[in-house]
Amino acid sequence: MHLAQEIKNNDVSGAFPSLYLNIAKCYEDLGDAENAEKNYQSALSFTDKLSDDGYGNMIRGGILNGIKRLKSLSENR
Repeated sequence: MHLAQEIKNNDVSGAFPSLYLNIAKCYEDLGDAENAEKNYQSALSFTDKLSDDGYGNMIRGGILNGIKRLKSLSENR
């Protein structure tokens, strides 16, 4: 990912929110809340690269829902 982030191209950086979202969800499913949170936050940091359309809204929603799930889990412990 670090090498990909060095590429200054909107087509590449536009894929980061979805990529980080999916990595975060994998960590969440594995029960690794710390790495899930890091990746949800990384996904969130790239949402400005998403277009304002159905796809962009779906990815934004997935990121925010993941963050809310983790917050809820930590509050219930």
